[in-house]
Amino acid sequence: RGEWVKGLTSSTETVLRFELPASVLPCTLERARLSIRINAPSRVLEISTMRDGAPVTIRRIEEPTGLYEIDLDAADLAIDGGAVPITVAVSPTAAERAARERGEDEAFAMSMSDTSISSTWDIDHVRLTVEGVTSGGQP
Repeated sequence: RGEWVKGLTSSTETVLRFELPASVLPCTLERARLSIRINAPSRVLEISTMRDGAPVTIRRIEEPTGLYEIDLDAADLAIDGGAVPITVAVSPTAAERAARERGEDEAFAMSMSDTSISSTWDIDHVRLTVEGVTSGGQP
């Protein structure tokens, strides 16, 4: 349905595969814009792509709240099986990381009434707009 799971409280790393229409394949992508609307106070958002077979963080945003538009260049736009893979990672809160370092398990940290330990977050949307050239030379 194009909706992110609402009201998450744990960290996550998700690889999104933005499928390109079969009618444009094969193609060479020249640039793109990733749009993400997120509300994740006390967390860190990291956007990664693949370059030469290895993940590369292209944007790191602390305490992301609002709409972010991230421009990507050709080097950030690998096509894998007709799709552009982009990883979206939302970190644990600083308090969750500290609890783990102290050896407290996640269930204990989640049961704490202090909302700074584990705050909810959500992503309203993630969209990718690409520009490129098809094998026939058509933009």
